[in-house]
Amino acid sequence: MVLTRFFRPKWQHPNPEVRRQALIKLSWDNPDEHAVLCDLAVQDPAAEVRKAAVKRVSDLALLRRRLSEDGDAGVREVAGARYRQLLAGGTETADLQMRLEELAQCTDSVVLGYVARRGREPELRLAAIERLQSSAVLEEIAVHEAVPKLRQAAAQRLTEPAALERVLRQTRERDRKVARIVRDALERLQQEQAAAEKANAERRAVCEGLEQLADGGWYEGAAAERQRLENRWQAVTVPAPAELQQRYEAALARCRQLVAPPAPVAVPPVEPVAEAPTLDALVAALRDNAEPDPARLDELHAAVAEVREAAAEQQQQNIALLDAYLAAAARYLEHRQALDEAIAALEKTADDAAIRRLQGLIETIGWHSELPAPALLAGAASALTDARRRQEQLAERQQRRQAELRELLSALEASLGAGQLKESQRLLGKAQKLAEQLPGRERERLDRRLRRAAGRIRELQDWRRFATLPKQVELCEQMEALVDADLPPPELAARIHRLQEEWKATGGSASPEGKQLWERFHAAGEKAFDRCRGYFDEQAQRREANLQRRREILAQLERFAAEADWAKLELQALEAIRAQARSEWQAAMPVDRRESRPLEARFEPLMETITGHIRNKQQANRARKEELIRRAQALTTAEDPRAAAEEAKALQAEWKAVGYAQPNVDRRLWREFRSACDVIFARRDEARGEADQERQARIAEAEALCAAAEALAADQAIDLAEARAKFAELREQFQAVRPLPRERFQACSRRLREVERALDERRRALQRQREQALLNAARTRAQLCAELEQAGETADRDAFMARWQALEPAPAPLQAKLDARWQRALAAGDGSRPFTPDELAANLETRWDLCLWMEILADIEAPPEDRARRMDLQVRRLADGLAAGHARSPQEQARTVVADWLATGPAAPAEQAARLEQRFEAAWEALQRGS
Repeated sequence: MVLTRFFRPKWQHPNPEVRRQALIKLSWDNPDEHAVLCDLAVQDPAAEVRKAAVKRVSDLALLRRRLSEDGDAGVREVAGARYRQLLAGGTETADLQMRLEELAQCTDSVVLGYVARRGREPELRLAAIERLQSSAVLEEIAVHEAVPKLRQAAAQRLTEPAALERVLRQTRERDRKVARIVRDALERLQQEQAAAEKANAERRAVCEGLEQLADGGWYEGAAAERQRLENRWQAVTVPAPAELQQRYEAALARCRQLVAPPAPVAVPPVEPVAEAPTLDALVAALRDNAEPDPARLDELHAAVAEVREAAAEQQQQNIALLDAYLAAAARYLEHRQALDEAIAALEKTADDAAIRRLQGLIETIGWHSELPAPALLAGAASALTDARRRQEQLAERQQRRQAELRELLSALEASLGAGQLKESQRLLGKAQKLAEQLPGRERERLDRRLRRAAGRIRELQDWRRFATLPKQVELCEQMEALVDADLPPPELAARIHRLQEEWKATGGSASPEGKQLWERFHAAGEKAFDRCRGYFDEQAQRREANLQRRREILAQLERFAAEADWAKLELQALEAIRAQARSEWQAAMPVDRRESRPLEARFEPLMETITGHIRNKQQANRARKEELIRRAQALTTAEDPRAAAEEAKALQAEWKAVGYAQPNVDRRLWREFRSACDVIFARRDEARGEADQERQARIAEAEALCAAAEALAADQAIDLAEARAKFAELREQFQAVRPLPRERFQACSRRLREVERALDERRRALQRQREQALLNAARTRAQLCAELEQAGETADRDAFMARWQALEPAPAPLQAKLDARWQRALAAGDGSRPFTPDELAANLETRWDLCLWMEILADIEAPPEDRARRMDLQVRRLADGLAAGHARSPQEQARTVVADWLATGPAAPAEQAARLEQRFEAAWEALQRGS
């Protein structure tokens, strides 16, 4: 059982690096090994191991979860790159349906943008575009995408006006469909914006009405007015902005707080009049549905007549509204059939008569009520607007045709002026066709110019006929001169052919003179050509020899095609054979075309066979190069740019070993491969540059922190506690600047240590100053005690007490001792308890030991007579220190000695006490100088 740990797989090894190396060898194609990879990608405690596992996982759902759930940013970044690559159709791709289903679960805008731009299949990219929200990516696809369907889908997804305008500017001339989609979207946005502005204006008006109603206080029609304003608000279908909604709700709440004043007690309550709510209800119902109906109008007439006399003053507005509606509805019902017929007529032909008729009916009905217009009447207004727009468009087209016709007529007149008969005839025909599309009056005016041009063309034709006869006579004479000309047969035949072409250029002539000249010209040509017939017989023999040569070439090619081992033939050899065959075939010229056609019908398929095998080999090379391109493109998003650059170099070596594909394809493939390699090497250079920049930035940050710390230490005006707190913050910031070059880190650390020492020295100096101040205060009190002790009973107690109370306090422990000495001196001064000889002698002994101990601390030799006493004192002090369990510094011991010295009272004899005083002060000063 102990040996079982040696047989565990390495991906279970406790060392993370061993696990990482082991999982690289696991195959994602193997289900068991892929399960191990998935488990490591999720549960391994080491981020580097999870990162390596994620690079090899092909489970899209797992990668999506790692992208959002993993606690390490590096793992999330690698998971995102792998997820995008697989989802777009990378090297280890799942089937399309699975990727489409996964794409439906993805909400990451970066992933959707990547798939929309780089997805392998158009349907996958289309699905990504349909879920994409990024306006920048949609704009890029709409302008630069090669597949029209994807460009159009991206354009349909755009909603931002600025993006739509940019796409329209770039596609107006080269992509009419996308431009139309974007233009329609802009128009919709403008319409929606106009509708929103109109709706907001209506909502603001409602808010103002409610606010005025709330400010005006209660009146009898307040409830009806509030209901009317609420109905107006509800009738607006466009969603309200938040501020207007809040304003409306606040104003409505204020209006609902309005209540009728209580009725007087003496007057019995009167039942409310039912007509007002009835009128309000009628108006509210009409606002919801104002479509006129005869039965409904009768009911409305009866209701209005019933309440008209008894209606309150506040209800008169509703009665006026209903009266206006009833009048307009009656006119509408009277002309409804005519209105329907006029709309139908206008849809067939948008002429002026139909427009005037419909316009007249709308004006006759005169629907000016605040209530909504009937659907047919609204449709009539819309149809009228559309008809007028179509008329404007037709007028614009007619204007364009007129302008085009005027340009054609100007060109026709210029062509006639230059005597260009054929060009004039062409322009005349085009102008006549365009004139047929114009209305009668304009066509009649331009027909006069067309008739004048046609007359000038006939004149030019007659003039041309008379002008060609001398030219034809000249050509006859030139052809007759060639009969006896001493020219080589090829040149003679070429001149005969050139004269024949010049005859054709004259256009011939239908006149008797022209026919006679043609017979003369043709006879001379035949006679002159008789001299070339021997030459052409030789050419016939040469064509026959070339034809035989082609038969031989064909036989060799057929034998080669039947015996060739195409798989073993190199691409270069096949291309050389094809080029040689084509060259020899072309060299066997001229040939009789009719005789050569069957040979060519056999030759070209053989060449196609060779070409087909060449293309197969080129296609194989293309496939290998495309695979290299995919591998290179995959490296463009690799995590480690430097490793990717090394792999790219290996791919370049493989590329050189692969043969070439079709020339145009090979150039394109090379551009794609080079582009991917450029990206890889650019990322490597960028990574180097970024690393250098980051390193320099860290160095600069560390130097700045050091400089700030040094400035802090040099600023004596700042409080020491504040300086030490700021220094601690700067040191923490410096510790966070990682990594730094070793020498820079050491140099900055030394500078910070120097700052810390400077602050410590400043702290010690301040402490010494405070201690010195306290010691001076204690010395002053001890001196006053000594004066009181010397004054004895002659002392002015009140004056001494005033001086004592005016002194600065000493440190608390020493102050207590000095107070005891002071009280003892007071007791001696008033005679109640004078100093005894034993007390004075004891004080001398105490001062003697304190003086010796101060000399020990100051490292001053004692007089010879005190050496034994000093040794004994040292032994006793050492024993006391060992018993206390800790050692104190000389400065700490010296402060204790000084405190005891100042607290010790008078000693005798006075001469010996004075010598001890001198020795003590000298030792204390020496100790201070040494510290």
